[in-house]
Amino acid sequence: MMLKKIVDLYIESSLHVALAVAALCGVTGVYFDFDPPLYVYAALYFGSVVGYNFIKYAPLAGDFISVKGKYYKGMQIFSVLNFIIALYFLKDFSLRAIALAALVGLLVFFYVYPVQRLKGNIRNMRGIKVYVVALVWALCTVVLPVVLVELPVDAAVALEVVRRMLFVLAITIPFEIRDLGLDQPGLYTIPQQFGVRGAKLLGYCFLLLFWLLGVVFEMDYLEDKWYTEGVLVLLSLVLLYASSRKRHRYYTGLLVESLPLIWLGLLWLL
Repeated sequence: MMLKKIVDLYIESSLHVALAVAALCGVTGVYFDFDPPLYVYAALYFGSVVGYNFIKYAPLAGDFISVKGKYYKGMQIFSVLNFIIALYFLKDFSLRAIALAALVGLLVFFYVYPVQRLKGNIRNMRGIKVYVVALVWALCTVVLPVVLVELPVDAAVALEVVRRMLFVLAITIPFEIRDLGLDQPGLYTIPQQFGVRGAKLLGYCFLLLFWLLGVVFEMDYLEDKWYTEGVLVLLSLVLLYASSRKRHRYYTGLLVESLPLIWLGLLWLL
């Protein structure tokens, strides 16, 4: 029982998803042959905790600030502490990197906070929320590390942004399948538009395209990575195939969310 509480808190406080974001930053470092500075990992990790906790818990407060209940107040304090730590590590960012981080922060903020002209927030705009999530992950884990080590944002980086978005889109589908009973019908999530089977087929296509883009374009940074990515794609296909509305939340919140960590581990091992 105690172990379950610890695991639940680990997931609900967004520590695991933040680890996944940091892992994808490491993947970018391996691909483009640089070691991301520690402050980049730290800023991404603590910033991801803040972003995901804001998305999950801010809507529970009428004014997006005043939450009720001991548990949620504790989560709010925890998020504020993470925000302060993330800000501390931003001191080492270049102006370009700070501008990019600000753009990501705005996307996260308006993902939840309603905009009058949009008649709602990004999260509730029909059919686009998953693509915004994929874009934010790609900006944070590909473009931001590259900008911070002052590498050119060239065709190879652009290709990796597209591939990273495809990968994130694919591994997000099990979460959307899980949430079918919770999401409002008008959100037009991928499973709502295409059904569970159609969503899985689209996910298979995303994963195949992710892998094929690396093989076809033969960029220098992808040299000898095709077999590693092949293993990653196979694992992702299996997890996507086995996903369903009835799966325990640990399946998505722990197992599927670990795919970025597995990707980084495969690059280190193979």
